[in-house]
Parts: sequence; structure tokens; C-alpha cells
Amino acid sequence: MTKAVKQHNEYLVSPGYNEAKPKSKLSHVWLFIKMNLLNFILFPLILAMGVGLAIYMFYTFQRIDNTQIEKDVDSFSRIMVSRFEDDIRSCVGTMKGFVGYYYGSDLVNFLEFKEFFNTSMAADFPEVISFQWIPIVPFENVSHFLDMCNEQNVFKLDAPIELREWNDGTYRNISKRDFYYPVLYNYPTGKSDEKMGLDLGTVPHLNETLLTSIQMKSQIASKIIQKGENFIISVFAPIGLEYLDKTLDKHVGLIRGEFLFDPWIHEVEDLIVYVFDGNQSVFRKGPEGSQSVSISISQIEGTYKVVSEVKLIDRVWTIVIVASPQYE
Repeated sequence: MTKAVKQHNEYLVSPGYNEAKPKSKLSHVWLFIKMNLLNFILFPLILAMGVGLAIYMFYTFQRIDNTQIEKDVDSFSRIMVSRFEDDIRSCVGTMKGFVGYYYGSDLVNFLEFKEFFNTSMAADFPEVISFQWIPIVPFENVSHFLDMCNEQNVFKLDAPIELREWNDGTYRNISKRDFYYPVLYNYPTGKSDEKMGLDLGTVPHLNETLLTSIQMKSQIASKIIQKGENFIISVFAPIGLEYLDKTLDKHVGLIRGEFLFDPWIHEVEDLIVYVFDGNQSVFRKGPEGSQSVSISISQIEGTYKVVSEVKLIDRVWTIVIVASPQYE
């Protein structure tokens, strides 16, 4: 063994070689941090980054989804309103044929009235409840008018009539007035509950529209009214007013079209439709069906809301369409 190796071995077994060098508290902390770096720093950091990414993706996709819902509601609303306008104008437009038919005839009896209806476009519209002929009868001509209806049966009616007026849900004999507006023809029969001979000038929800049509000498549409489970509107078109007070041998009166309102609102799944007649909401149609409501536009709840206007003759309806909670 050489001297150098011997000295080296003696150093290895010396007491000072294996004694641990004293360490500071900072060294212990740093050693602890290095040993637990993965558990206490990297894992929470990775977890936080994952949660943040998930939240970001959630709101990103939600914004995309909300934008798509908004586009769908807007698209469906435009289609619905467009179909509503086309259908209601086509349906009500069938009254023009009746007006022209009356102006082109000396006297239209009930049989001719029915035949014209059955061969006209009006018969193809399920929204049509009935068409009616409402003569204007001055007080001094009532007896002569009833004689033409019953004794002579000039109008070829199915049964005799008597003039009646509306009295809070019941009918009673007419009272004295300057003019009467009785239902003389009503076809198709059985679809309208107006009785033959009923003076529509005494019916509260019709008299204003009827008289306005005569005064303005033009077609006038009524408000939307509810009758039983149905919502309806009426349109009056005056005929021959220039002959008023002169003779009963000329057509002097009004054609009335009575229409179902509900079918014009084409149902789209998960959308709710409100119809405002003026400032008052009178109609709501949704997944659960149609109903009468009274609400303002500001009270309508819904994240997505489309407001449109539809005009029929003199009347303007505001259509509000919102997504139902199920859709959102």
C-alpha cells in the first residue's frame, strides 16, 4: 500500500468525515418546498387552470347557443308574421267578390247568396265562420220589409223572420229607432250563433264597427272578441248607401264576414304569441293553447322578444313573440 492510499483511508474513517454539517432553518424550508412542489403548487395550479378553461368554454358555448336561439326566434317570428299577413288578407279579401256580386245584381235572394258562397274562394278558407247580408231598414219601412221577407218571401228564406234586438244575452222585440240592421242571410248556417232577424246595431261588440263602416263608407274590421273558446273578428263592407231612404228594391246594407282569428296564428313549438289590439293584449297562444289575457308589453317575460305590427284595413295589431322557458 502506498503512502497516499494509506493517508486517504485514514481520512475516511476519521470522526470528522461522517459528522453532519449544521443546516439553517431556511435550508429546511427550501428542502420541504422542493420535496412537495408537485403536490402543493403544480397540482393546484393545473386544477385552477382546468376550472378556468371549463368556465370559459361554458360561457363561450352559452353565448353561441344564446345567439342561435335569438336568431331562431327572430327567423320563426318573421315567417309566422308573414304567413299571418298573407292568410288574413287572402281570407278577408274574399269579401270583395261578394261586394262585386251585389253591385252587379238587382236583387240577390238567399239561394243565390248560398250558391255564390259555395263557388267562391271563401268556401276554401276554414277561418270563415259565415258571411251575412245585413240590410239597412228605416223605421218607416219595417212593415214592408217584413212583408217582403215573410208573406211574399221575395228573398226565398228558409223560414219566416221577426226583428229582434240584443238585450244582455237575450233577445227581445225591437224598440223604436231610426234604422235597423237585421241579419237577413247567414251562411254557412250552423257555424254562426247570430239569429236571423237579429239587429246587429244592438250588439255591443259590433254596433260601433257597423256604424263606423256606414259613416266612413268603407270596409272596417272589428276588435278581436272571444265567443266561447273561439276568438273572432268581423269585417263590414257597406253596399248601396246612396240609395238609403229611397227604396227597398236596391241593395242597401252591409256584407259582414265573420272569421276565426286563432287559425291565422300558426303555432311554432316553444314560442308564445301575444296579440295586442291597440294598447290592450287580448290574445295569447302558446304550447298550452289559446287564451284571453290582459297584459302590457313591458310585463311580458322572456329573454328573446320580437315585436311586429300587422295592419288589416283600419286596424293595427301588435304581435309580440317570445321564446317559452322550455326553449330557453
